[in-house]
Amino acid sequence: MGDFGVDETLFHRQTGAHVQHVSLQELAEAMAGASDGDARRIVEEDRARFDIADDLTESEHLASAKAELGLRRVVSDRGLGAIAIHYEVLGHDPRFSALPFAGVTKLLTEGVGFGGEGDITSAAGVAAMGLLAGESTFTEMFCMDFEGGAILMSHFAEGNLNFASGKPRLVRRDGWVGSGGPSASIAFDFDPGPVTLVNLTIGAGEKVKLIAATAEIEPYALPGGQTPHCKLRPDLDLEMFLDAYLYYGGSHHVALVRGNQLPVVDKFAEISGLELFVI
Repeated sequence: MGDFGVDETLFHRQTGAHVQHVSLQELAEAMAGASDGDARRIVEEDRARFDIADDLTESEHLASAKAELGLRRVVSDRGLGAIAIHYEVLGHDPRFSALPFAGVTKLLTEGVGFGGEGDITSAAGVAAMGLLAGESTFTEMFCMDFEGGAILMSHFAEGNLNFASGKPRLVRRDGWVGSGGPSASIAFDFDPGPVTLVNLTIGAGEKVKLIAATAEIEPYALPGGQTPHCKLRPDLDLEMFLDAYLYYGGSHHVALVRGNQLPVVDKFAEISGLELFVI
């Protein structure tokens, strides 16, 4: 997917974002050190905040709460503004009985950037747009509806709860695509309305660049959906949008922010010295 092979020194020089590597041992120890009392507090908060799936057991919920607490400790101890996690690595390690799906969504909601599959570029982009536009969410162009002229935006388990339409659901997930134990995950559809899509990526000549476009989130709920998701209609004709996005070298992970934020993105590009392509 191209999300792993990033020259971190170059990325730091062009964007100012510094990458820290967190060892599995550090994360595992933080999760193992989470107290039962703190985990039960999170479970009680979840019960008040979400609709809880019937098949999510108490022990699975507690394990997910400890995964959240461990991740929060690492983010706090290291002063991280964004995180990029590849769940499969955790899922194949027996030290992680649950994966921090719910914890990532809560951190996103609190302003911490995120990138899936170790994608530090999207993690930095989501964090930057959250700071500049007030809040942002991480998502992915999942599949296209050419007849409807829209895109289903969804990733495995992550989204800003402030974008949710209605009360989110806490669901049970069987790990990460064939690895990892049962974990609690938060599912919801996004509020409809105008948004700006922003992609921070690396193009030809190892130049970091921005791609942006305005769009509309349509009213849509995926039946039985287990992820944060929405149906996004670009303001430009879908096929023209996709042609332009691919031409400019857009990657599949993006940030969404509410409203038309193109002036903000333009100023960000100017101050950062990044090339901006507006679709």
